Amino acid sequence: ETFGVKLHGTFEVDFEGFEDVIDLLGGVEVTFDKSEANYMNKYTEKATRTFVAGTYNLAGNEALAYARMRYVGGDTTRTLRQRIILGKIFDKCHDMSPMQLYKLMEKMLPLVTTNLTNGQIMSYAAQLLPMLSSLKMETNSRVPMEGSYQMCMINNMSVLVADLDANRKMLEELMQ
Repeated sequence: ETFGVKLHGTFEVDFEGFEDVIDLLGGVEVTFDKSEANYMNKYTEKATRTFVAGTYNLAGNEALAYARMRYVGGDTTRTLRQRIILGKIFDKCHDMSPMQLYKLMEKMLPLVTTNLTNGQIMSYAAQLLPMLSSLKMETNSRVPMEGSYQMCMINNMSVLVADLDANRKMLEELMQ
C-alpha cells in the first residue's frame, strides 16, 4: 500500500510460525562471523550451544535470532541476513521431490496467513512444481533501494525516508 504496488498473492508468517517452518525443514545452514556469533550467544533464547565464527545448522529459534539481529552491521545487514535465511529456505525446497513439497505445504499452510485460497495455492503449486529445478530466487533488491532514501531522525529514532516514486518503479519492474 505504501508504494502503490498491487500484489496478487501474499504470505505472512509470525515469529512462532517462522521458527516452526525452519524446524519442519530440519534447520538452515548459516555461516557466522565473530560478531554475529557473539550476538547469538548473548541474545538467543533457549540457547543450547555456544557459537564461535563458523557454519551451523540453525534451529528455528536460532534462525529467528539471526534474522532479527539489529546491532551487528545495521539495518541493511539485518535485511541481508533475512534474505540469506529466505534463500536457504528456497534452496532446501528446491532440492525436494514434488511429494516432499506437497507434504511440507500441508504442514506449513496452517502456519501462514495468506490472501489466496487453498485451491489457488495448489493450482500455483501444480504449475510451478514441474519447473522447480529451473526456478531461481532473486535477492539482489531491497526496499528502499540504494541511493533512494535519506537517513533522518524522527522522534529520536533513526529512520530511512524513501523516495516512494523511485522505489515504486523498482518494485513494479521486479514484479513483471
